[in-house]
Amino acid sequence: MRDRPVATALALAMLVGGAAFARAPASLPVYVEDSHAGSFHWMIRNLPLGRDYQLVLIDAHSDASEILGSDSVRQRILEAAGANQLDSLIGQWRRDGAIQAFNWIEPLMPHPVSKVWWIPADSLPAGGIERRKREVCQEINAHEEVYARRDGDLSSKYEVVDLRAAARITAHN
Repeated sequence: MRDRPVATALALAMLVGGAAFARAPASLPVYVEDSHAGSFHWMIRNLPLGRDYQLVLIDAHSDASEILGSDSVRQRILEAAGANQLDSLIGQWRRDGAIQAFNWIEPLMPHPVSKVWWIPADSLPAGGIERRKREVCQEINAHEEVYARRDGDLSSKYEVVDLRAAARITAHN
């Protein structure tokens, strides 16, 4: 992915209803954003929060860092959505910097994001996928020992593939 401008942008594709990676329905919402927090805010504003989506993240970084107390973040999103106050909550979080580039995905898991397909590079050397899986596990579970989240370990919800493997997966489906 190197330093091409498009590669540094965050590209998101939601695969609706738990469909396999390449078997998305005809209507596939795609959102491209250069602000990670903007992606988070777009998702909580535009996706039905009770449905499951798969996220395709094309980025050099996993953005899997856990937010301390993410259960309360998820609860606030649901409460604000139910009270039609998401815009107010999003405005407050933007002012406070509550959601950052490194921690925006975990509060969306396991719902509405049930799986993340992370594509960190065009191709990864031997051992590169396993190294990145260990990185995700450490980051997404950073606070589990002292402040466990209700849904426990979320690292199994991340699938690490390089762009070449993703192309093979989609070609076979």
